[in-house]
Amino acid sequence: MSFATANRAALYSVKETVWGTTPATPTLKEVRYTGEGLDESLSFEKSKEIRADRMVSDTILVDSSPAGSFNFELSATTFDDYLESALMSTWGAQLAIVGVAGDISTVAAASDNLSSSLAGKFTNILVGQWIRLSGFTTNSGENNGYYRVTAKTSNQLITVVPQPPSAETPAGAAAEIDGSMLRNGVTETSWTFVKILNDATAVTRHIFRGLRIKGFSLEMSTGAILTGAFNVVGKSGEWSTGTFAGETLSPATTTEVMNSVTNIQNVIQDGAALGAPGSIMTLSMELDNQHREQKGIGVLGNVGVVAGQLMVNCTAQQYFESKAQADKFKAATAFSFSFRMQDAAGNGYIITLPRCKYESFVTN
Repeated sequence: MSFATANRAALYSVKETVWGTTPATPTLKEVRYTGEGLDESLSFEKSKEIRADRMVSDTILVDSSPAGSFNFELSATTFDDYLESALMSTWGAQLAIVGVAGDISTVAAASDNLSSSLAGKFTNILVGQWIRLSGFTTNSGENNGYYRVTAKTSNQLITVVPQPPSAETPAGAAAEIDGSMLRNGVTETSWTFVKILNDATAVTRHIFRGLRIKGFSLEMSTGAILTGAFNVVGKSGEWSTGTFAGETLSPATTTEVMNSVTNIQNVIQDGAALGAPGSIMTLSMELDNQHREQKGIGVLGNVGVVAGQLMVNCTAQQYFESKAQADKFKAATAFSFSFRMQDAAGNGYIITLPRCKYESFVTN
């Protein structure tokens, strides 16, 4: 007999095309995780029959609520598919717009400050998107960096913030624009997750079908790895010692794990840095789709899982510098908020909440 241990467990997933149905000949991708709590959450009810011997007649299975979470350490590209499901949308076109014969320019103006001499150059750039400029050389590359698109006059003229420091037109194919955007939507997707216990007496699987990504969270604090969790709720669960017909096991990504120190590049409020460098001690964010289970007689598990109102909350601890933030809280002033996470290879994410308000503000 062999007892299963967490160190020999593995977690895999595959996206479904039909809710609650594992695709034929699936390619199961390994999940990078630090812990998980996936469970069928079976419910039992004791029989209320009255017996002269005072014994309970039976205990009956009456419900199942497959749900749980898995924790992770953030690494680039690893969780992009789950982020799509959490935001109920898809990533936009991956930009790799390369300048040709000096056709991309920064302009010293408050509007239309990024231009191209070629029609349609900026077709795939979206308003609200963050982009990365590279290949500019003036004053040690002062125009290189990250910008948010605030307006698009045409597919040759866009406005970005912050405003580029200077006017510049790199020669040849030096200039490049990179980026992709994921914005919240309304399209539900689902997953089959498979927890494999490799060192049980016989390799055993706990299979969860129809899992919706209920939400996710991120946690950043001084001297720590950048961590998070995905929450899920689904249709059904089962145990098995078999495999899916024609299945393939795909390895996980190998991108480096990010930390909350050197990999947090900036925290921005209304287009400017939120406080002096190092003024923020902790920062957390939670997105909740508020999924609810739908039950029906004759079905063990759920007959449906549907999303509710999207809720996003952020919490931060910051050294007090001035009463500017307290003024925003008391006046119920709306503001934009974003933060960038980037690994040493230049891969990363910028999370933007375009309209926020403080719900509480406490000094201690």
